[in-house]
Amino acid sequence: MKLHALTQHSIAQTALDLRNQAGEGVRTLNLSNNIQKAFTRSQSDDKAAMKKELPAHIDALLAQQKKIKKQLREQKEQLVDVKTRLDMNEEIRQNMIKHLTAELTQLHLQLVSISQALHDALKKSGISDLNQLVDVLS
Repeated sequence: MKLHALTQHSIAQTALDLRNQAGEGVRTLNLSNNIQKAFTRSQSDDKAAMKKELPAHIDALLAQQKKIKKQLREQKEQLVDVKTRLDMNEEIRQNMIKHLTAELTQLHLQLVSISQALHDALKKSGISDLNQLVDVLS
C-alpha cells in the first residue's frame, strides 16, 4: 500500500512540476510521446519479423484458422438472420436453422482441429514462450 501511495504521489508531483514548467513540460511530454510511438512501432516491427520467421506450414495453419473464424462469423450472422425472419414458411425456416446449425458445428470442429494442429506445430518448432505465442496468434 505504501509503495502504491508513494507512486501516486510521485506521479502527481511530476504532473504538477510539468504544469509549473509550461514550455519545458510540453517539450518533455512531446519527447515522451515520441518515445512511446517509437516503442510501439518497434513492437509492431518485431511482430512482423516474428511472423516472417515462421515456417510455411505454420503460416498456412494460421491462414486456415483465420479463414474458418471468418466463416464462423458469417454463418452465425446468417443463423441470426434466419431466426429473426418472419416472412418465411415455418417448416422451411426450421430446416434452414437445422442446416446452418449443422454447418456451424462442423466449422467449430474444424477450428478445434486446426487450433490443435497449430499448437502442435508451434510446439515442434520451439515457440513456447507465452509472449511469442501471443504475438504469433494475434
